[in-house]
Parts: sequence; structure tokens; C-alpha cells
Amino acid sequence: MKHNILIIDDEWSDRQTAYDKFAEEIKKRYSGFEVAFVYQKKDDRVDLKMNLMQNSYSAVITDAVLTGIWKNISIRDVVELVPEKMPMAVVSDRWDQTNAQELMYAWNKPNCRTFLHWRDIDIKDEKHKHDYKIGQIQYAIQSIVYMLSDKEKLDPHLNLSPDEDIRIVHISDLHTKQIGSEQNEDAVQRIFNKAQTCARAILKHWQNKLPTFLAFTGDVSDYGSPSQYEMAHKWIQYFYKCLDLGKLPAKNILYVPGNHDVNIRLASSARVSISFGKSGAINTKIAANIQQPELIKYAYVPFNNYLSKITDCPFLDQDIDANQFVWLELRFRHLGIIFYGINTSVANASGLPDRKINVEVLRRLGEKLGEFACRKNEDNLPIVIGLGHHCPVAAADDGAITNLKDFEEYMQGNGKTHIFLHGHCHENIIRDSSIGDERLVISGAPSFSQPAIDRPEDTFRGFNLLTLARQNNQVNSLTVHSFGWLGTTVKSIGSRSYSLQNQNFIETLQTIQ
Repeated sequence: MKHNILIIDDEWSDRQTAYDKFAEEIKKRYSGFEVAFVYQKKDDRVDLKMNLMQNSYSAVITDAVLTGIWKNISIRDVVELVPEKMPMAVVSDRWDQTNAQELMYAWNKPNCRTFLHWRDIDIKDEKHKHDYKIGQIQYAIQSIVYMLSDKEKLDPHLNLSPDEDIRIVHISDLHTKQIGSEQNEDAVQRIFNKAQTCARAILKHWQNKLPTFLAFTGDVSDYGSPSQYEMAHKWIQYFYKCLDLGKLPAKNILYVPGNHDVNIRLASSARVSISFGKSGAINTKIAANIQQPELIKYAYVPFNNYLSKITDCPFLDQDIDANQFVWLELRFRHLGIIFYGINTSVANASGLPDRKINVEVLRRLGEKLGEFACRKNEDNLPIVIGLGHHCPVAAADDGAITNLKDFEEYMQGNGKTHIFLHGHCHENIIRDSSIGDERLVISGAPSFSQPAIDRPEDTFRGFNLLTLARQNNQVNSLTVHSFGWLGTTVKSIGSRSYSLQNQNFIETLQTIQ
């Protein structure tokens, strides 16, 4: 992402070379934060005001003392004119009693984010080389990057080199069961051993480069009970550690629920009719009609409680209503990528969840997504990846949502999606579809779990690995590899490759092994 920062400095012409080198250092160390410095050249308060009004700046860096060469602009003018939503850094070649008033005046400004010494910007500053340790540039760089990331709601801690791939592990349908007292520790250990085997295969495929993201597309549990989520939590903690990714919760884990993540007992409680006997006894029965519709939304509470232990999910709102479950992950736009997650399993009180996407969810998601991934004649648009448990386009089996037309209309607006990840079918699926003038690459992950009691023994087990190649912080191609269990080992069983052309992925190679 490119950020224009206004420099307000009465010595800008003498310092421009140092500022420009500072911008180069920022890009070198935080490649997703490309900074271009624009200089306020006129010593004129009205001109400064117009400059701030007419141009879109991400931030301002101002000299603390502007009364040397300039006579018409002071730090007080800057503080008054810079909009409150625009972060500001104050720099000086000295911080002492002579400019204490300027410091205090800026300090009282809510958007004044940091104070820097000129020696921290100009690593070749000769003036202070005998008095100070020269080149504290990392502090200055972090201060500016964190200031920008806070404003744009980005995560600077995920910092890839400009041409480094984005690597996504796509997993679905764990169908975790509770490990009860009747099952010994060997059962748990077998589950963990298989997770370790998969982790080793993943790291080997990427030549020991760590995954950038883990995407889970639903059915982590078998029927949404808290005890199953406890086991799932232990499993993913172990799996995450096997991948050498650290501890949970983590921002690089992307999660959506599936139909098995609905606690049907809680959903059906909306039909419970309660009456009180003469002796105070409570009588309950399942009514034909819904008695308390507001209880249906609690069917996803166990899942949401589990989710909070796994990842910091950026919901569009915090309503616990499962039918409105939607999140938009914008914190990695500096890497050229946006994620969103939608719930395709609408809980109801009368039976299994409905396979559909709430239309209001799509509308709100499209509006928000359009602010950051619009399709005007702009360069460097981010790649958008959607997650849902069911496929949002027509499929040969029951893996698709039932309101396909609604998603098609969403894709034609601000909901341009390049890649969609789903599960549910328990099959390896890599295909591309046309929705109007748009192309959509589909990654359907098989069941990651081992055969369960109520699952066919021949249900395929495996996962997909997506590699997004990047150049200068922009995605330019995609390769999806399918992996599956072959005996006691995990191997690649096929792949498809795509190049990005006119904001659509076009297939270039298919390999079936």
C-alpha cells in the first residue's frame, strides 16, 4: 500500500534527501508500507489549509520549530489545521527547554502520535554525531509504520518481503468428537500423530517456509457440543505448534462455521413450551410452533466461545445472532489481500440448518468491501478471498447453497471475489467458475478428520494448499495443491495453476497425480 505523508518543515529543501532516504528505509524494512513524502513548500497558512483540504494524506510529519526561516506558519497553525483523524508525528533536531512550549502544544493534540529526533531520521546527521548515538532509525521507522497501521487498521507484524508468496493451508470438516473416559490416551495420541504427519507434509511442500494463513471452513465439531469444542481446541493448539507458528489465539487463523457447528439442542429450545403445575412443577414439551424465536441465535454460542480462543475474528458487528455471522479481514491489505467469512448454515428450530446465505449479510458485506476493493480503473487492487462452509455456486451435489442467485448478484456489485474456500462435500475440489463477467476459483477441502462412526469409511481425507505468488506486494498468480492420505502417508494428488489477468484468475496448468 502506498501512503502519502505531508512534510511540514521550514528546512525541507535541505532535508529532502534525508527524508527520501528515510522513505526508502521504511519500504525496505516494511515492504507493504510504501511511503511517499510530499513537501509543504510555501510559508503560507492559507496554502497549508488548502493543501490539507484538497489532497489525501495518510499522515503528517511536522517540524516542532517552524519560526526559523518561515514567518507565517507555526506549530500552533499545524496543530489547528491538521484534521483530527489524520495522525501526526513531530520531529526536532533538539528536544530541550527551548522548544518545550511547542512540544506541549502538540502533545495536547489527540492525533499527535509520536515525537522523533532528527538524528533518528537522518542516519548521517553530522550535527549530533559526537553527542548522540547516531542512526536510531528503527525506532523512527516503527513509529511511522505503527502510526499508519493504526489509522488504516493494518497489522504490521505480518511483514512479508515484496516478492514473498502468501501460503494458505485450507482445512475443513474436522468433525471432532469428544474423547471420553472410555477411550484411552492412545486415541488422543493417534489424533495428534496424524496432525503432526500433516504438518510435516505442509512444511515439506513449502520447503520449510511457514504458512501465512490457516483457513478453516466449518464443521470443526460433530454436533456443536462444548465438550467437542474443548477437544478441537486442544487439537488446533497442537497442530499450530507442529507448524511452528506459536501460540493461540492468532490473527492468521481464518474460521467460519458449518452446519455441524450448530448446537441443534440449543436451536430447538425455541420450540420448548413451558407450563407450571399447581404444585409448582415445571412441565415442558416440544411445541409444533416456535415459542421463543430469540433463542435460536444461541445455537452458535458454543462455536463463538471456541472461536474466541482461536482467533481475533473481525466481525462486522458483535451481534451473537448466528444468522448474521459475517467478518471482513482488512488488516492484511498491505500484502495485497483481503479475506471475508460468511455463515452458510442458518440455524432453525425445526431441523437441520438451512444451506443459505443471509441476503442482508451479503448487502452489508458488499458495502463494506466496496470501500476497500472497488473495481474502478485503479492499479494494485487487492485479491479478495471468501470463506464459507457450503459452495456459493452451482455444484453437482448438495454442497452448494440454496440461494445461488443472491450470491451471483452480490458478485456483480462490490462483492468481487477472486477465490472462495469451502468444505462440506468431503472431496478435493479445485475448479473455476464464471459468474457473469467474473471468474471465481473454487477450493473445496475434503474432510481433515479420520473416519468417524457416522461417516463412510471411504470419505476422502486431506487438505488443500494455496500459494499466491507476489511481485512488489501484489498477487500475480495462484497455485492450488490437493493433498490426501495414501496409506499412512500424506502426498500431493493434483494441482491447478492460474495467472491473474484483468483481475481474474485464468487457468494455465493442471496436474493430476
